[in-house]
Amino acid sequence: IFLTDDMLLKNCLMEHLRPMLIRVHQGIVLKNPLLNEIMSEHRDVFDDTKMYLSKMPCLEGCEVSDDEWAYLTLHFMAAIERLQERNKLQVLVICSTGYGSAQLLKCRIEKEFSEHIHVVTEMGYFEMNEKALQGIDLIISTVPIKEERCDSIILHPYLTDEDCILLGEKLEVMKSKLNRVNTNPSFQ
Repeated sequence: IFLTDDMLLKNCLMEHLRPMLIRVHQGIVLKNPLLNEIMSEHRDVFDDTKMYLSKMPCLEGCEVSDDEWAYLTLHFMAAIERLQERNKLQVLVICSTGYGSAQLLKCRIEKEFSEHIHVVTEMGYFEMNEKALQGIDLIISTVPIKEERCDSIILHPYLTDEDCILLGEKLEVMKSKLNRVNTNPSFQ
């Protein structure tokens, strides 16, 4: 996992470490109500957090409690979630009838395909602009659109069973294209 580019993670850790170091040096124990859950369900992230951050010069010789390590682990868990969202296909939902039907389509798409896509935003057809298309991998629209910079698919605002099949097939095609690009040595 590449978390080194996550500026939010870096900022959150810096903000957390300042008061944590004061607590540690003064012997103040701050109990973490999520410690047991983190230890049982996210032990790998906890162990990695402890292993890597304990090497920081500011923590040398400090007796950091598992409660404090668990608080730090939460920052890494959030960063991992953000990274997973970024690795999904970035989708723009466009609807001809406006924002309400676009919201309906967005909700239904997220319900069915949230493992594979991240809906960046939804908007009416006439609201679509250059800025809205930045970073978009797929446009899901209820009307035909003329956009050649990224893939698109036309679906019904209610997202019928047939639409789910079409979208599933489209996602598979896009995924296989992406895998070919990622495994082609000329692109690396």
